[in-house]
Amino acid sequence: MSNEAPVTSALAASLGARPPLPPPHAKIAIPRQRSNVAQKHSRRVPRACESCRIRKTKCSGDTPLESDSGYVSNDVSSERTLPADKFQEAADEQASEPSSVGSLDALDKVEYDVNLNNQSRATGYIGKGSEITWMQRVQKETEQRRRSQSGLPDPSGGDEDNTTSHVFAPPEMNYHLDDFDIGVSEPVQMYWVPSRPLADKLFETYLRVAHPYFPIINRPLFCDQYGRFFDSFALPGDKWMAILNMVFAIAANYAHVAQLEWRGNPQDHLLYLTRARMLSMSGDEVFRHPDLQQVQVEGLMAFYLVSTDQIHRAWRISALAIRSAISLGINLKSSNQMISNVSKEIRNRVWWSLIATENKLGLMTGRPTCISVSMCIAPLPLPFEENNLQEQPATSLLNDPGLRDKHVNNAMASSYLRKTHFGNSNNERDIPSTLEWLHRLPVSPGLYFLYSCDLTMLMQGLLDRVYAANAVHQPWRNLKDRIGEIQARVDLWISSLPRGLDFTRTDDADQGSDEKRRLAFQYYSARIMLGRPCLCRHHKNDAQKHSNEEQAFTQAMAVSTIESAVQMAHLIPDESDAGLSAEVRPWWCLLHYVMQTLTVIILELSFSSVHMPKEEGNLLQLAKKCIRWLARTSKHSVASHRAWQLCDSALRRLAEPLGFDVSDLPSPHYEPGQHVHLDPLGFPAMEGHVTAVDDNPIPEFIMADPVEGSYGPLSMPPAGPSVGSRTNPPFSAAGHGVGEGSFAHDPISESFVEFFFP
Repeated sequence: MSNEAPVTSALAASLGARPPLPPPHAKIAIPRQRSNVAQKHSRRVPRACESCRIRKTKCSGDTPLESDSGYVSNDVSSERTLPADKFQEAADEQASEPSSVGSLDALDKVEYDVNLNNQSRATGYIGKGSEITWMQRVQKETEQRRRSQSGLPDPSGGDEDNTTSHVFAPPEMNYHLDDFDIGVSEPVQMYWVPSRPLADKLFETYLRVAHPYFPIINRPLFCDQYGRFFDSFALPGDKWMAILNMVFAIAANYAHVAQLEWRGNPQDHLLYLTRARMLSMSGDEVFRHPDLQQVQVEGLMAFYLVSTDQIHRAWRISALAIRSAISLGINLKSSNQMISNVSKEIRNRVWWSLIATENKLGLMTGRPTCISVSMCIAPLPLPFEENNLQEQPATSLLNDPGLRDKHVNNAMASSYLRKTHFGNSNNERDIPSTLEWLHRLPVSPGLYFLYSCDLTMLMQGLLDRVYAANAVHQPWRNLKDRIGEIQARVDLWISSLPRGLDFTRTDDADQGSDEKRRLAFQYYSARIMLGRPCLCRHHKNDAQKHSNEEQAFTQAMAVSTIESAVQMAHLIPDESDAGLSAEVRPWWCLLHYVMQTLTVIILELSFSSVHMPKEEGNLLQLAKKCIRWLARTSKHSVASHRAWQLCDSALRRLAEPLGFDVSDLPSPHYEPGQHVHLDPLGFPAMEGHVTAVDDNPIPEFIMADPVEGSYGPLSMPPAGPSVGSRTNPPFSAAGHGVGEGSFAHDPISESFVEFFFP
C-alpha cells in the first residue's frame, strides 16, 4: 500500500479546470462592478458568521468581506474574495463538511484572556483534542437542551459564542490542580532522606507502580547504587540524589492515592520534589548543558506532575526533558562503538519514556507536542526486562540490527506510519510473518512497553495529522481519509497483539491481567480520540449535504467512539470494588480516562442517543457508575471533586428534559457545616486549610518527628545544611565522606563506583 497521500478530487478538478493564460497584450474583459454596500437587514440568524463572532457583533446573515479579519470563510458566499478557479474547490470543500465535526468544527483560537488572572494562566490554552474542551461542549449542549425542553429563551439569541463562552470557558471546566502551589514553606534540608525501612517501601513501590510505564532508569544498576548508598552512608552527586528524591516523590504520592497503611505525612511528596528541584533545577543548574542524569530528572518530574494533576506544569517540564534528550541525540539510532549495546538500549528506553509522557500530555491538553512521528528515529524498545538484556535472546537482537528489525521494528504497526522502514520489509503483508517470534515471548512489562510505544506512535500521528491547528483548513474528505488511515493502523495493532496481551480474549483473563488492563485503557482511549470528530449532532440537511459514504463513515466512527467509552467504563471499578480503585492501572492518568469516558457518554445522551438509540438506558447507568467513582475518589482528591461537580451538573441538566432518574446519585456539594481540609495536591491536610496560590499562603508545613515520624534519627541529624547549603553533608562516616565525583557517573552507563572509602 502506498503511503503517499492521494490527491483529492476537488484539487484535481481545480487544477484540471484552470483556463489557459491569455496571450500577451490581449484584451481582458472586466466584469461589471458590484456594489460593496450590502442591503441592511434587521433579522437575526441562528448562528452568527465567523466574522461577527470574532467582532462580537449582531449578525444579519450577510457575509462581509474577509480581507480584514485574517480568517478565510468556509461559506460559499466567500466567492467575492476567491479567484474564479478556486471558487469551485471551496464549494466542494464546503459540501463535504459535516454539520458539526465534533471538536474540529472551528478554528483553533483563544476565546478568553489567558493572561487575565491566576486561574486562567494556570489553565493556559486548551486545544480541541482535550477532554476539557469536550466538557465545555458537553456543558453547552446540556444547557441548550435544558432550556429548549423547558421553554426558556436562549439568552444568546442563537449566537452562543457571545454569551456562553465566558460561562463555560476552559478555566471553568478545568478539573486539574495547576492553580495550587507545589512548594513548602519551611526550610528544606537538601541532603536528608527517609529512614531505610521507609525508603525501601518507597523504592519498591515505585518499581512496581511506575517503572513499567516509565522505564527511565536502569533498574539493575540503580538498585545496586541504591543499596550501596544506604549501606555506606556516602554522599553521591547532586543529580543522582535528585533522581532518588523524584522516585520517592512519585511513590509517596501513590501511597496516598492508594491509601496504603504505611503512608506518612500527606505532604511528604512535596518535600521530595522540593529537594529534587534544589539539587537539579535551581540557580545555575537550569542553564547548564544537560547530561543523561538531567534528562532523567526532568522526565521524572514530568511524570510526577502528571500523576499529581499538575498538567500545565507537566507540559512545560516535559518539553524541557524532550529538548534535553534531543540535544544529546537520544532520539536517534546510535552507532558509537564506545557505548555498549546494553547502554544504548537503556538510553533508547529513556527516549521512549519521554515520548509516552509527552504524547499523553498532548492528548490531555490538546496542545501541540514538541515531537512528531518523523523525528522518532530511535528503534522501538526490546520486549525484555533490563535484567535480561545481557542474556539470550536479547543479546542476539542487540548485536544484530538486521535481526532486530525483522523481529521487532518491522512487526510494529507504527513503523509504516513513520515512513522509516527498517530492514528490507516494505509491505504490510510481511507483518504476520514477523509476529511469530514476538508471540512466543512470555508476558512481561517489557513486552507491554513495546506495544504501548507502538500505539503511542499511532496516536502521535493522529495529533500531527488530524488534531493539529491547521487541520481545520482541510476539507472533511481529507480529514476523513486521515482518520481512516490511522484507524486501519490501530486495527492492525490490536490484531497483532500476542495472546498474553490480547485484552479482548476472555478465556485466559488471568494471564498478564495487569498488562492487559493497561493496554485496554490506552486502546479504548485511542479509539475515542479517533472517532471524537464524528460524534456530532445530526441536522435535517445532512442527507442533502453529504454523500451516503460520508454519512456512513461518520455514523460508524461515532458508534465506535461510544462503544469504546462503554468498554472503558466497564474497566473502571464499581462500588463493590472500591478498594481496587487505587490499584487500577494506570493510576497516574486514570482520571483523564474517566473524564474522556464521561464526556463522550454525556454528550451522546445530550444528543438523545441519536447514534445508538437502543443503548440510552445502558449509557445512563454507565455515566452514573463513573460519576460514583468520582464521588468516591474525591474524598482524597480535589481534582476528582472538581471533575465530579462538572459531570454531575451536566447530567442533572439533562435529567428533567430527558426524563432521567438521578435521585440515586450522591450530591457533590458538602452538607451544611461540613468542611474538608486538603493539601495543595488534594489529600487531607494534617491541619489548617490550603487555598489556591495567589489567594492565601500555604499553611506552615508540619515537619515529621525526627525520631518517631517519617524520618529516622540517622537520616535527620541535629545539624545539617538548610536550603541551598552544600557544606557539611549529613552522610559521612568518621570524616570519610565521598565527594561529588564518586557518584557523578551516569546511572545508566555500564560501570559504577569501584569503592566508597579510601
